[in-house]
Amino acid sequence: MNTNKNILLRGRGDIDPLSIQAYVAAGGFTALRKVSEMKAQEVIEKIMASGVKGRGGAEYPVGKKWLLIKQENKENYIVCNADEGEAGAFKDRELLTYVPLRVIEGMLIAAYTLTSKKGYIYLRGEYLKIYEMLKNIIAKVKNNGYFPKGFEIEVIVGAGAYICGEETALISSIENGIGEPSLKPPYPTQRGLYGLPTLINNVETFACIPGIMNGEGADTKLIALSGMVRNRGVFEISLDRYSVDDMINSNQFGKGSVNGEAVQFVQLGGQSGSLMFPEQMHIPYGYKWMRMAGIGIGSGAITVYSGRVSIVEYCRNVIEFFTMESCGKCSTCRIGLSYIAYLLNRLCCGNGNEGDVERIDAVAGQISQLAFCGLGKGAVNVLCSALRHRREQFLICEKDRSYFDKELSGRYI
Repeated sequence: MNTNKNILLRGRGDIDPLSIQAYVAAGGFTALRKVSEMKAQEVIEKIMASGVKGRGGAEYPVGKKWLLIKQENKENYIVCNADEGEAGAFKDRELLTYVPLRVIEGMLIAAYTLTSKKGYIYLRGEYLKIYEMLKNIIAKVKNNGYFPKGFEIEVIVGAGAYICGEETALISSIENGIGEPSLKPPYPTQRGLYGLPTLINNVETFACIPGIMNGEGADTKLIALSGMVRNRGVFEISLDRYSVDDMINSNQFGKGSVNGEAVQFVQLGGQSGSLMFPEQMHIPYGYKWMRMAGIGIGSGAITVYSGRVSIVEYCRNVIEFFTMESCGKCSTCRIGLSYIAYLLNRLCCGNGNEGDVERIDAVAGQISQLAFCGLGKGAVNVLCSALRHRREQFLICEKDRSYFDKELSGRYI
C-alpha cells in the first residue's frame, strides 16, 4: 500500500492548475489567510521549527534566511529561482506546470511576512510555455485580492546561462547586467537586487511554505528520477524513509533498471552533485544520513547509469559541459576546467601519459577550494567522487592505451 505523503504535489493531475476556485476547494490559500493574521516573528519561528532547508541544492536553513531579511528592517525583494539548469533536474518544472498556485502562495506568504515591495520569478529560458501560463495565473490571483497591498510579481525569462542559477549572477541578470557571480559578503540578504535585501528561494522551497504553515511539516522532498530506470518522472518521497536503491527498484517509484542491468553509479543533484555507487545505495535518503556519508542531496535529481557507461567518459562529458558553461570570471575555473577536460579527453582517446590521473586530481582539488563561486566549486564534484571511489578505472585508461578500444567498444554516454 502507498503510504508515502503527498503534500507538494497534492492535486497534480486531479485539479485544473489554472483554477483558483479548484485550488481553494482543495485547501489552497488557507495558509495565506493564517499568515495574514499572524505576526512576522511567529511565521518565521514556525518555519525555523520545521527545519526546512533550501531545496535548490545549497541546503541553507530557510527560516534563518527569512530572519536575516526581516532583521535588516528595510524595503526588500523576493526572488523565486526557477532557473532549473542542471542536467537531470526537472522537478521545479513539474511544480510550475501542475501546482503553480502553491508556489505563488508561498511567495505571497513571504511577502506578507517580510513586507516586501516586489517579487520576481526568474524562469529558465527553455520554459517559455510556463512563462505565459504564470503571467496569466498571477494576474488572476492578484485580481482575486490575495496579494498584499502594493506587491507585484514579475516573471523574467533567462537566456539559458547555467551560471545564472547562482544567486548573485541571477541578481545581475535581473538588473540587465552580465550573468556573473559577485563577491560575498555582502550576501543577497544584506545587499541584493538593486542594492536592497533580497530573499532568493528555489521553486520547491516556496512550495513547502503553505504546508508548513498548515502544520503538515517539511519532511518530504521531490526527486526527479531519470536515466536507465524503467519508470522515470517526478516523485514526492518522505525523507529518511527510503534509500536510493528503494527508489530505483520499488514499484512505487523506479520499477527497476532498464533491462534489469546492474546499476554502476547514480548521479545525485544534477551534474554539480556527487556520484553514488552501489555500496552506498542503502543509505537513507535524508540530509543527515547523506551528509554523514559525504554525499549531498542537491536539487533532488537522481540519474541512473548502468555498466554500459564508462565512468571516465562520463566525467569527461560533465567537465566539458562545465567548461562551456563557465562564466570565465575566475581563472581557477576557466583555465582549470579546460585543462582537466584536455587531460580526460587524452585518457579517453588512448593517449594518456603517466601521471595524468594525479594531475587531474590535483587541479580538481584546487578548483574545489579556490573557485570564485559555488557553481565553480561544484563543477568538479562528480570527478572528485569518481576518483575517490573508482580511481582504478582512471588508472587503467592511463596505463593501457588500448583500453577503450578493447573494453568500451560500443558503449555510450
